[in-house]
Amino acid sequence: MVMSLMVAPELVAAAAADLTGIGQAISAANAAAAGPTTQVLAAAGDEVSAAIAALFGTHAQEYQALSARVATFHEQFVRSLTAAGSAYATAEAANASPLQALEQQVLGAINAPTQLWLGRPLIGDGVHGAPGTGQPGGAGGLLWGNGGNGGSGAAGQVGGPGGAAGLFGNGGSGGSGGAGAAGGVGGSGGWLNGNGGAGGAGGTGANGGAGGNAWLFGAGGSGGAGTNGGVGGSGGFVYGNGGAGGIGGIGGIGGNGGDAGLFGNGGAGGAGAAGLPGAAGLNGGDGSDGGNGGTGGNGGRGGLLVGNGGAGGAGGVGGDGGKGGAGDPSFAVNNGAGGNGGHGGNPGVGGAGGAGGLLAGAHGAAGATPTSGGNGGDGGIGATANSPLQAGGAGGNGGHGGLVGNGGTGGAGGAGHAGSTGATGTALQPTGGNGTNGGAGGHGGNGGNGGAQHGDGGVGGKGGAGGSGGAGGNGFDAATLGSPGADGGMGGNGGKGGDGGKAGDGGAGAAGDVTLAVNQGAGGDGGNGGEVGVGGKGGAGGVSANPALNGSAGANGTAPTSGGNGGNGGAGATPTVAGENGGAGGNGGHGGSVGNGGAGGAGGNGVAGTGLALNGGNGGNGGIGGNGGSAAGTGGDGGKGGNGGAGANGQDFSASANGANGGQGGNGGNGGIGGKGGDAFATFAKAGNGGAGGNGGNVGVAGQGGAGGKGAIPAMKGATGADGTAPTSGGDGGNGGNGASPTVAGGNGGDGGKGGSGGNVGNGGNGGAGGNGAAGQAGTPGPTSGDSGTSGTDGGAGGNGGAGGAGGTLAGHGGNGGKGGNGGQGGIGGAGERGADGAGPNANGANGENGGSGGNGGDGGAGGNGGAGGKAQAAGYTDGATGTGGDGGNGGDGGKAGDGGAGENGLNSGAMLPGGGTVGNPGTGGNGGNGGNAGVGGTGGKAGTGSLTGLDGTDGITPNGGNGGNGGNGGKGGTAGNGSGAAGGNGGNGGSGLNGGDAGNGGNGGGALNQAGFFGTGGKGGNGGNGGAGMINGGLGGFGGAGGGGAVDVAATTGGAGGNGGAGGFASTGLGGPGGAGGPGGAGDFASGVGGVGGAGGDGGAGGVGGFGGQGGIGGEGRTGGNGGSGGDGGGGISLGGNGGLGGNGGVSETGFGGAGGNGGYGGPGGPEGNGGLGGNGGAGGNGGVSTTGGDGGAGGKGGNGGDGGNVGLGGDAGSGGAGGNGGIGTDAGGAGGAGGAGGNGGSSKSTTTGNAGSGGAGGNGGTGLNGAGGAGGAGGNAGVAGVSFGNAVGGDGGNGGNGGHGGDGTTGGAGGKGGNGSSGAASGSGVVNVTAGHGGNGGNGGNGGNGSAGAGGQGGAGGSAGNGGHGGGATGGDGGNGGNGGNSGNSTGVAGLAGGAAGAGGNGGGTSSAAGHGGSGGSGGSGTTGGAGAAGGNGGAGAGGGSLSTGQSGGPRRQRWCRWQRRRWLGRQRRRRWCRWQRRCRRQRWRWRCRQRRLRRQWRQGRRRCRPWLHRRRGRQGRRWRQRRFQQRQRSRWQRR
Repeated sequence: MVMSLMVAPELVAAAAADLTGIGQAISAANAAAAGPTTQVLAAAGDEVSAAIAALFGTHAQEYQALSARVATFHEQFVRSLTAAGSAYATAEAANASPLQALEQQVLGAINAPTQLWLGRPLIGDGVHGAPGTGQPGGAGGLLWGNGGNGGSGAAGQVGGPGGAAGLFGNGGSGGSGGAGAAGGVGGSGGWLNGNGGAGGAGGTGANGGAGGNAWLFGAGGSGGAGTNGGVGGSGGFVYGNGGAGGIGGIGGIGGNGGDAGLFGNGGAGGAGAAGLPGAAGLNGGDGSDGGNGGTGGNGGRGGLLVGNGGAGGAGGVGGDGGKGGAGDPSFAVNNGAGGNGGHGGNPGVGGAGGAGGLLAGAHGAAGATPTSGGNGGDGGIGATANSPLQAGGAGGNGGHGGLVGNGGTGGAGGAGHAGSTGATGTALQPTGGNGTNGGAGGHGGNGGNGGAQHGDGGVGGKGGAGGSGGAGGNGFDAATLGSPGADGGMGGNGGKGGDGGKAGDGGAGAAGDVTLAVNQGAGGDGGNGGEVGVGGKGGAGGVSANPALNGSAGANGTAPTSGGNGGNGGAGATPTVAGENGGAGGNGGHGGSVGNGGAGGAGGNGVAGTGLALNGGNGGNGGIGGNGGSAAGTGGDGGKGGNGGAGANGQDFSASANGANGGQGGNGGNGGIGGKGGDAFATFAKAGNGGAGGNGGNVGVAGQGGAGGKGAIPAMKGATGADGTAPTSGGDGGNGGNGASPTVAGGNGGDGGKGGSGGNVGNGGNGGAGGNGAAGQAGTPGPTSGDSGTSGTDGGAGGNGGAGGAGGTLAGHGGNGGKGGNGGQGGIGGAGERGADGAGPNANGANGENGGSGGNGGDGGAGGNGGAGGKAQAAGYTDGATGTGGDGGNGGDGGKAGDGGAGENGLNSGAMLPGGGTVGNPGTGGNGGNGGNAGVGGTGGKAGTGSLTGLDGTDGITPNGGNGGNGGNGGKGGTAGNGSGAAGGNGGNGGSGLNGGDAGNGGNGGGALNQAGFFGTGGKGGNGGNGGAGMINGGLGGFGGAGGGGAVDVAATTGGAGGNGGAGGFASTGLGGPGGAGGPGGAGDFASGVGGVGGAGGDGGAGGVGGFGGQGGIGGEGRTGGNGGSGGDGGGGISLGGNGGLGGNGGVSETGFGGAGGNGGYGGPGGPEGNGGLGGNGGAGGNGGVSTTGGDGGAGGKGGNGGDGGNVGLGGDAGSGGAGGNGGIGTDAGGAGGAGGAGGNGGSSKSTTTGNAGSGGAGGNGGTGLNGAGGAGGAGGNAGVAGVSFGNAVGGDGGNGGNGGHGGDGTTGGAGGKGGNGSSGAASGSGVVNVTAGHGGNGGNGGNGGNGSAGAGGQGGAGGSAGNGGHGGGATGGDGGNGGNGGNSGNSTGVAGLAGGAAGAGGNGGGTSSAAGHGGSGGSGGSGTTGGAGAAGGNGGAGAGGGSLSTGQSGGPRRQRWCRWQRRRWLGRQRRRRWCRWQRRCRRQRWRWRCRQRRLRRQWRQGRRRCRPWLHRRRGRQGRRWRQRRFQQRQRSRWQRR
């Protein structure tokens, strides 16, 4: 095998160079790492750290030694490789030198004759021109050779032209021109074959050189670049492409492409150069405008026979405008305003494409025109103010964009100057000076407008910030005067902060390009508005030595409340080409923080179709409206959609061809969406509204079909073209923008924007949703004790939804209404603080401080209403749905109430006290403070209305009321003065709330002391406070204080009265508060101390239970007991009446009459609504007091009446009457027993259902007379009346009469009490039975007469009469009561028992009879000397009879016969009418037939040809007409026959 090896010396040399570089890099890395790695420091001073450091250092040193050896080997290898490469190069040169010499010798011999005769060689390249000389390039050989390149020119010198080629060869390139000089022309190609040389580039500001031409075959040379590019060379005459045009310089025109010969493509045009950017302004100067872009060169012509035209060159981009200069700090130039930005340059137009060949070849494409660039320059920043007296400099306006450029951003306004500090006070002017106001900020510049064809508007500049106010001067320090006690000077007030500058508006967007080349004809977007300047901070107040004299801080500067509006979007373009679609409108710019959004641009209209059945263009969509600012501002309206173009009419043809169909109309553009409204801040109560949606465009009209062509033969006429169709949908209205939801507390939501109306066949846009209301601000707690909390603020109302847009007039549904916004939640009320306890230096106790009331919760905001649906204007389409209503906001919770402070105790009588009474008078107790009222929870907001009503907000929670403070105790009487005890303080009232607050207890009265024959009186107990009213449960009434005792062992002293118990709180829905118990009376000697009255029970709320009456106070010794309090009324709904309070017991009398027992309280009635509540039970009467010496026993208290049952629903049971109190016992001689109290009446059941009547209370027993007559027994209470019942109600039983008291020896026994009447049963409802009447009460037994010791025995008491039985309500009547037994007399005739009560009569039943009640039994006569006869029993009642039914009369046959006869008459009339109509038709037919026969006979007489037309008139045109007439006659005949 034979192997061959070829080595290139240059490759070996390159490898050696690469290895050298690698070695150097490795050596550098080793050197850098040698120090840190070979000299490692120890981590610590111990041996282990030193050993570790030495180990690492040793390893590093070994690595360095190894690396040195490797580097030596690497260096040797590189030297060997370099030497090998040199050896190969030397051997190759030695081998090539003989051949090169031979070549030069041969060429020299050939070129010598032509060089001598023509000055150019036969074969060989031309000589290149020297650089910097502009020398032309030498010509190539006559047979074969390229032309030499031209030399470059010096400054101002044209570049040298390239040398021409010979028969074969390429022309030389032209030399570059010097500064300001053109480039050289390229040399020509070979005569037979060869390309032309490229043109030289032009110097600065000069044109490029033209490319060289080709002769027969070859491409033309490219033109040189320059201010105007050089023209490309022409291609060969037979075949060859044209040369490309040169590229233009800055803003220059591109060169045209070269033309081709017979065959070939044209050269491409040179691209235009970009425009020069504008220069920035200086010191408030305006920026310069940007340069225009260069125009692209035209494409070269293609071959005359075959070839494509050259493409046109692209146009250059326009230069951007220069930025405006910053404002002059000295305000000498333009008052410190920033310079305006320069306007952007226009883009260069693309070059036209070259023409194609005659036989084949496409036309060249036109050069592209830039669709962006040439933006406006930004405005300069305004200068900062140098003094508070001048505002900051205004920002410069942004420059307008070029033809397709964006507007520049407006410059920011300059900041205002800070105010100066006020002067410090002096001895002559102690008050410090006021600080000066800060300066206002400058206005921001407006954004520039977008270009005329396309471009967005610029953003507005931000307003300058206001300067801060100056601080007030400090007051004069009085200590420097050396005068003790002198006042210091007052501090100066701070200055007001400067106002912020107004924001600049955004620039408007450009209208769309009608050629649709830029962004398909869409309009430019509007620029966003700028931000307003922030107001300056107010200056701090001056400081004084006396803090009370410090100066006040200055007010902060205000920010503008408007400005910085977004720019309007540009309108979409309406094209100029038939059938093109309209451009879309640009979007509106967003507003700044307080600016309005810009309106969206209207969509362009579609163009009508033309020519052969072209369809109309679609309308462009409207632009979207800009959003309102973040703090305020209304959203911009959406742009209107463009109208669709009309379809073209069909083309008429002159030949027999069919006409073309008409074109379809274009669709209408959709309306733009409205912008969102801006949010609100503290300055604004309502957020911005959403923008309205744009209206939809109308669709285009359909084209008519073309008429068919008329042929040479009428039968060959062409058919008419069909009409075009108009769109049945499209052009919908834009949706409305959503209302803004504010961020400030309590702000109202913005309303949604209205939906746009649809085009003639479009749907209406939907309305925007309303913004949600913001929550209210929470209240603050009371700052100190007893202070009330502040109320929370109301939540904001939700915005209303926008109305839907109307549907189109020809087709389209109405738009749906927007949803209403939700209401904001109310703020929480602040808590009240507890009142302070009473404290003071006087003898009388200080009153406790009232507790602070809680703040009310804020009301919830109302929900927004849903927007109305849009109306459908066309038949068959539906109206839009009404938007749903927003939910109402929840009410805020009320603040917690503070408790009242306790009253201070009065001081005891003694030494002289500051501010007290006279010597010996004690101090009264202080009153307890009232509990604070709880804050009322806010009312929930009402829901918004709509297709679905939102949810109402829930009411806020109301806390419990504050508790009242306890009253202070009265002081004790002293040894000096009259010795009376002081009154106790009253308890504080409970506060109102969810549950009423508990009242405070009354203070105890002070005890009495006496000396020197003065009467001392015990102090009165303080009254208990009233319980607070509650929304659910009432508060507990306060307990009355105990009365002070009289003086001990001193004649004729009086005990103090007990305090009255407080009333229970009123309840709205729950339990009424129990009344407070009365305080016990103080003990006295002879005068009667009165026990306190029990407090009334609180009324029950709706559905609540009445409170219990308070218990009457116990009478003091020798005093009258207090009356029990009345039970509270039951609330509406399911409720229970409260029980009456117990009557107080009479006091024990030492020598006088016993105190009378207090009356029992009345039971409260049941609730009036819902299911009736149980009536409260009457309180038992108090027992009479005991008389110890000679006096009569006190009378027993009357039992309270039972409460009535409820009215509606399931009847509640009525309450039972209270038992009468027992009479007091007479202890000594002559004392009569007290009379027993009467039993209370039972409550009535007012219900329409199953309530039971209450039973009467039992009468009290008469008191026993030890030496006097026995007390009479109390009468039994009557039973209550039962209501109308649909169930099994039971009438109440009458109360039993009380037993008469036993007489003392020789006295008469008391009479027995009368039994109560039983109640009647309720009238039964339909189909209900078993409603039982009540039973009569039993009569009381007569008292036994006393045994006489010196006289006759007493007479026995009469037995009580029995009560009557109730009437039965569809059931059994009540039984009569039994008569009472007569009392046994002492040695006398017993009294006969009274007759039993009559039985109640049975009620009338509905279809059934009721059984009568049973009569009562007569009472037994009392035993005595002669017993009385028993009375006869009562008679039973009679039952009622049932009703009877009647039978109706059936109808007779006479009426039926009469109806049949009438029907026959009607049928006969109908038949006669039909026969008459038929006869009339027949007569007309016969008359027509006779006329026809006469006409035929007359024609027959005139001649045979006239009377037989069917023989010769059935052919040709006349025959067709005859047949048509015959057909019409037959049709009329058929119709006439029908």
